[in-house]
Amino acid sequence: MLTHRNLVACGMQCMLFIRGQSKPERILQAVPEFNIYGIAGAIYTTVTGSELVLEPNARDVGHMRNLIQ
Repeated sequence: MLTHRNLVACGMQCMLFIRGQSKPERILQAVPEFNIYGIAGAIYTTVTGSELVLEPNARDVGHMRNLIQ
């Protein structure tokens, strides 16, 4: 079960991770937001000011390749 404390800890870890980075990133996320990894990705981009590109169908390899290019 996720608690508020877990989510705050995730945000704090993201802030420690980005310390010293010079610019925001663009992140391609192919996991659903109801998954903990999806939530962590949303927290990371919120804390860092990065851009989050959501892809609902990770099995569409051609479309994923176009997003990366």
